[in-house]
Amino acid sequence: MSKNSGDAGKVSWWPPLAIFLGVVLLWTLTIIVLPICFPDIVKRGQFGDSFGFINALFAGLAFAGVIWAIMLQKKELALQRKELKETREEIRGQKEQLQAQNQTLQKQNFETSFFQLLGIHNDIVNSMAIRGKSDGECLGRDCFDHMLKKIKNAFQHEDFYGASMGWNEPKMRKRFNAIYESEFFAEYQPYVGYYFRHLYNVVKFVDESDFPIDTKDKKAYTNFIRAQLSSNELGVLFYNCLSDRGAKFKCLVEKYALLEDMDFGSLLDQEHRSLYEERAYGESGLKENQ
Repeated sequence: MSKNSGDAGKVSWWPPLAIFLGVVLLWTLTIIVLPICFPDIVKRGQFGDSFGFINALFAGLAFAGVIWAIMLQKKELALQRKELKETREEIRGQKEQLQAQNQTLQKQNFETSFFQLLGIHNDIVNSMAIRGKSDGECLGRDCFDHMLKKIKNAFQHEDFYGASMGWNEPKMRKRFNAIYESEFFAEYQPYVGYYFRHLYNVVKFVDESDFPIDTKDKKAYTNFIRAQLSSNELGVLFYNCLSDRGAKFKCLVEKYALLEDMDFGSLLDQEHRSLYEERAYGESGLKENQ
């Protein structure tokens, strides 16, 4: 709001002040002039009585002046309210602008940290090297093909097939964990231990972050994570999350549909799909049900 517009809205008090001074001056002149023109007090009284209507006139003018003053004050209060409203709107606009800037800064900070974590994930995968195994040396993502075969071999002589495997039975879960720990994790812990801890924390970072705000926006970022995972990685992730070690991760896998691009041919048995909620498979899971 410009200075000129503010000055234009101010109420001038000079007109009523000039009238007040004029009345005082006239009253003073009357006190001085009347004794000179009418030395006799009786005649002076008669002269004063003949102008009694003037008293009523001045009383009326005084009342009108009071009304005028009230109207001027009302106008000034209205202008003050208008200025106060404009000030509040300006403050509200500044607040909204500040909130937008804060959200932009939050987004920049989040994305910087997120893509740094995603880069570390790829570095972990690329640095993998499994040597001294019966099938030779494995590097990078090829290591997950080797590990998935190891998981299948560990369970090929066990009754872990079919939908009626009674997965929720404590004995079955204990048996699965025992084999997973002894036949797979104990041997490949130097490779998958750090890998899954970091991958879990990347997804958890998105899930617990204040930005993005809702699950739909967070899903867009976890799609970047899912895009980095090969079919064999998803196969190893699938069985890792069924173990006690991956129980917390399994909830996030289902929440953000990280198994959407999974090749179900990598499973020990097709019926194992039922061990996860259908939302874990995203659009592919929905299409299968239709």
